[in-house]
Amino acid sequence: MNEYLTRLNGIISKEELNILEHKTVLIAGLGGVGGASFISLLRSGIKNFILIDFDRVDISNLNRQILYDTSNLGCYKVDVAKEYALKISSDINIVALNCRVDCEFTKRVAAFNIDYIIDAIDDLNAKLEIAKYSLKHSVPLIVSAGMGLRKDSSKVMIKNLNQTYNDPLAKRMRKLFKDNHLDISKIDTVFSIEEPLIKKEDDISSIIFVPLRAGSLIAEHVFYRLIKSN
Repeated sequence: MNEYLTRLNGIISKEELNILEHKTVLIAGLGGVGGASFISLLRSGIKNFILIDFDRVDISNLNRQILYDTSNLGCYKVDVAKEYALKISSDINIVALNCRVDCEFTKRVAAFNIDYIIDAIDDLNAKLEIAKYSLKHSVPLIVSAGMGLRKDSSKVMIKNLNQTYNDPLAKRMRKLFKDNHLDISKIDTVFSIEEPLIKKEDDISSIIFVPLRAGSLIAEHVFYRLIKSN
């Protein structure tokens, strides 16, 4: 066991930690939710990641995206995440894909043995491509719905996509996925039961507590599901 993981002893067994160290998690989107999921899993025994994001760090990200600081401005998020991971442990394996999730998604990840997928992106068509891949290849998936325009982190929870409510993004996902004949009962979703605040500006306001909780819940969900998968 690596020294930075010694405090896991007593929470999970060495056998369970060994399971986690041989699992691979794909995270699409390294913003507020995806970044928090990544940090939490990285510090909980997962050693193999595939990270997908095409975006660069912007100063407007810094109020809620815990992976980044001012020294990262202008850098690609996947590169910053990889550098962050290797500062925690040199034996973390990161595949950093600086690209969008599109119709080429299946080709890009075909060579990898993926054990879990975290979808933390906002684009509906990208979410559809990930869900198609997940269901076709029987790879467990958890998706994030909208975390902007909410202020009460206690209202964030995980349910099947077909059980979500008060979330416009989840509603659009349900329709799009059903139109494409996907079984939404097999897709876990982190969402907030808090109705979004009504704002007129184009930028979606966000406070760190909500995406941070969403990312943490996703990581906890994936952590225990991976342990039980063996």
